[in-house]
Amino acid sequence: MGSLLGGPSPSAAGEEPIILSWEAPADCPSQGEVRQRIDERLGGSPSEGRHLRASALVTHVDDGPYRVLLRTDLDGIEGERRLEADSCGALADAAALVIALTFDPEAVAAASERAEPLPTPGPEPSPAPLPTPGPEPSPAPLPTPGPEPSPAPVPEPSPAPVPEPT
Repeated sequence: MGSLLGGPSPSAAGEEPIILSWEAPADCPSQGEVRQRIDERLGGSPSEGRHLRASALVTHVDDGPYRVLLRTDLDGIEGERRLEADSCGALADAAALVIALTFDPEAVAAASERAEPLPTPGPEPSPAPLPTPGPEPSPAPLPTPGPEPSPAPVPEPSPAPVPEPT
């Protein structure tokens, strides 16, 4: 039975564990360079036991991004991804990572741990010392009390007009 990618099923005896078809513009990394990036992500040459066929078609139009249509077939399980990047080198790195993760995610994780060890935590830095307070400034003198203001005059009520008898 043939695969979506054409040709016999990748699990045919005697094949390389990863078969890559890389079609890209001339300013992109070569198929050999992409294959090397895949191997680096896996931490070396891929192990036997699995078979992956990957096909990548890279396009670039004018000043737009580079795009790749990536099709994979891992022992009969087919997948497809579309990726884009501003440079073909970045796109090749992304495609290599996807291919490596598809083939063996555990090997990629182990290789990345070996390549980029996490920093070991050191002693916690001591906090910066607080500034020593200087002498407090003297309080401003209180205003001298002046004469007490006299209360406002209260108007006296005027008598209410008395109505005259009629």
